[in-house]
Amino acid sequence: MQSFRMGLAVLPLVIVWLGVGLRAGRLGKWWFPFLLATHLLLGFWMIRSSPNPHIDVWVFQQDAAAELLKGHNPYAMTFPDIYHSTLPGYPQEVYGKGLVANDRVQFGFPYPPVSLFLATIGYAIAGDHRYAQAVSLALAGAFLGYARPGHLPKLAAALLLFTPRVFFIVGRAWTEPFAVMLLAATIFLACRKSRMLPIALGLLLATKQYMVLAVPITFFLLPAGWRWRDWLMLLVKSGVVAAAATLPLALWDFPAFWKSTVTVQELAPFRWDALSYLVWYGFRGHRVTERSTALIWSTLAAVIALAIALRKAPRTPAGFAASLGLILVGFFSFNKQAFCNYYFFAIGTLCAAVAAVEGVSETPQPEPAAVALADPPR
Repeated sequence: MQSFRMGLAVLPLVIVWLGVGLRAGRLGKWWFPFLLATHLLLGFWMIRSSPNPHIDVWVFQQDAAAELLKGHNPYAMTFPDIYHSTLPGYPQEVYGKGLVANDRVQFGFPYPPVSLFLATIGYAIAGDHRYAQAVSLALAGAFLGYARPGHLPKLAAALLLFTPRVFFIVGRAWTEPFAVMLLAATIFLACRKSRMLPIALGLLLATKQYMVLAVPITFFLLPAGWRWRDWLMLLVKSGVVAAAATLPLALWDFPAFWKSTVTVQELAPFRWDALSYLVWYGFRGHRVTERSTALIWSTLAAVIALAIALRKAPRTPAGFAASLGLILVGFFSFNKQAFCNYYFFAIGTLCAAVAAVEGVSETPQPEPAAVALADPPR
């Protein structure tokens, strides 16, 4: 633990180093790669120090990756209910009615295939899918740090990489690092006006179920002067990429795929440990446990946020990231299930918005001697 805390001290030291003027020196260009490497090593340390976390998403991804490598369908398998949530005395329902039998959850991998493919890479190489998530976060930092010239994008990336719960996210095996990495790649390519933008955007949209909320604002990613046909082509190309990544596994056993990725979300119960305003409202005696309650409130919050974004946000990659963050925060904060990982992705969108701001130039500050020489005599 002491070595881990020493690693966390690297970021403040780097910021101080940057602030006192080393950025203009020979070593100044290396502080950001050093920061990325430090974050990656700390992520690996976290994984090694927590080899078997007691959380279902770790089991889902480990077992599904192993199943895929064996040539079996991860969406047609079942998993152990590690919480024994249907046994007498468990405080609350976890998976929904009819989704647990004989102490096993009766559905397969609950996330879209892009997350599965990325997790499988980590599992195949290192025996633990979380190594792929640690690498994904480092890549996200690199994409954001180099999205625009200057130090502001790098500081935004540093804020993301060392946000207080980031290593908790890695240790607990949540899939959001994959989504953050693909978001950062999308922003990077949009800032560079790259033709590869539809690839990153398509993969992003096919990573998490809630990414469908990004579709109405994807035209923010287009360069100035775009036409409606340009937006249509962006959606078509991104849709083709998303379909190419999804359909091979979805069509393998479509009923099983639909049950695992859609029905499970529909039947998911209200969670009293969720980070949601509905929990606060429910603890004050109001009825909030019906699925329709959360659906109505979360949808309303997302629609209001979308309206604000369409009215106020700049039509730029930064505007896309900021708007997506606003929409998702509204959607999550009134949902029946919302946990640390959900808000971590929202933090990622806001850091991406800062990194993508255009036109923030850095004017070198003159040395004191130069200022004195430039000051005319009085």
